[in-house]
Amino acid sequence: MAALLLVAEKLPAAQLFFDEDLVLDPTGTEAEFGRINDVAVAPDGTIYVADNGFGLIHAFDEQGEHLRSFGTVGEGPGDLPPQLMSISVDGEGNLIVAGNRSSVGWLTPTGDLLRSLERGTSSFPQTVDALPDGGLVMTWTTGDWALDDFEPLLAHIIHGSAQDMIDFGRSSWWNSDYESAYAPSMLAAQTAPSADGHSIVFLQCNPYELRLYDLKGRPLQRTRDGDDGFVPEPQLPQISGNTILFRSSGQAGPLVVAPDVRIYVYASRIHPDDVDVDVDRAAHPEFEPRWQELMYAYEPDLTLLTVEEGSDVPRPLTFDPQGRLWCRGDTELPTLVRYRLRWEDDRAN
Repeated sequence: MAALLLVAEKLPAAQLFFDEDLVLDPTGTEAEFGRINDVAVAPDGTIYVADNGFGLIHAFDEQGEHLRSFGTVGEGPGDLPPQLMSISVDGEGNLIVAGNRSSVGWLTPTGDLLRSLERGTSSFPQTVDALPDGGLVMTWTTGDWALDDFEPLLAHIIHGSAQDMIDFGRSSWWNSDYESAYAPSMLAAQTAPSADGHSIVFLQCNPYELRLYDLKGRPLQRTRDGDDGFVPEPQLPQISGNTILFRSSGQAGPLVVAPDVRIYVYASRIHPDDVDVDVDRAAHPEFEPRWQELMYAYEPDLTLLTVEEGSDVPRPLTFDPQGRLWCRGDTELPTLVRYRLRWEDDRAN
């Protein structure tokens, strides 16, 4: 299968194809997936799948053969968190896992605990990645919920301990008029080290904004090119009993960085022609809005290279060291699909 980039007129006439390379479908085996939350690929090609459905980490070789599954959900040393949100691999091939607990764990490739780090918050991490200098860059929403002027910090660099933490990546639109209780429902961000290891790519998921920071959390560059009016400022949630109902016409993410240094951002949104109709569901109870799926491709300096739009846009999880893209399969039961990216334009090569 190949998915073709549909290029906007204002962009270079570059075409990008996603050529299906491998389907990883262990359904009916001991490695069957429950719910795939994240995937990481080690330098030796081993694929690690964070399975939040079964509370396991599955390991496969480069050809997709199952090697082992390990992990026990619990609160003891080396146990996996009940909600396994993020997995990555450090420079030594060890696993970094994070979820709904205040610590981050380093595991060997077979699941033995090496060490853990307390990060001083119980907020769910959205991403965690190793930096070349041994530190971590993570995203989660923090703040003092009791303060009226709450301003969430979305990204954090940790060296050694939480006392050495650098906070950066403030929301571009949050202000004191919003109640702090809304923040976890309204705000999301993701980070990833650049391919050369010299900077951090930051995605503000809603409203859309892509930024570059140095390894000290200092801003270098930002852009909203490609948003096309997409993902407007979120509407304030409505409270129904103890439930906060959050509405938005779209959301950006995941963010992935390829070994060839290009940056890719997946996004989904309600079709612009359907957004206004969708606002008043009471007046249109039978209405089902159309959804669009998009992939933005950027150069490392955040220059927008091209945009793909279509129902066959794959939802990315990570790149492997060979530059192949791992994505969730578009199937009823969880699967993984690996793609080779193929550009067909001299300016993109």
